[in-house]
Amino acid sequence: MKFRKPAPLSRTHEKPVANHRLPASAVVLRFEDAAQFEALRESLDEQLRPATALEEILVDDIASAKWRLRRAETCQDAYINSQLAAQPGEDPMALMEKIATDKTMRAFEKWAATHRRAYESAWRRLAALQKGRKKEERVETATEARAGAQPREHAAAPEFPPVIGHRYEESIVEPRL
Repeated sequence: MKFRKPAPLSRTHEKPVANHRLPASAVVLRFEDAAQFEALRESLDEQLRPATALEEILVDDIASAKWRLRRAETCQDAYINSQLAAQPGEDPMALMEKIATDKTMRAFEKWAATHRRAYESAWRRLAALQKGRKKEERVETATEARAGAQPREHAAAPEFPPVIGHRYEESIVEPRL
């Protein structure tokens, strides 16, 4: 069986022609707002400017892992609040210690850690991929300049990873890895 070689993608920072996007329905649950997920993904696209299909897939991985991590953190917060509300007469700090060590809370923490690792892994892979692409573009530009051709203009990719933001903020700026 022979495979055809895929057509080369443009080296500009425009979106690739083919759509490699993960549908929002694969990430967003029925009771969640798909428009918020799409806004997160679009914001990441603007900030990270994927130039190839693989970079676009990694941006999707970042968006879906971030969305799922927020969901896990929201569930943790809801669980803690429900446990505190169920026993209003007890000392809140003593109750928090009890909640922090119970089996359900440990399961929530494992769930969040899984999504956090996926998120950080996608960031690292995208950073490495874009760093390699930028290096290749610099070599091509230098080669073109030596040959007397006009060098192509490329938009600067963002520095990786961006500075940390607070977990409750709506910004997508995330921790340094």
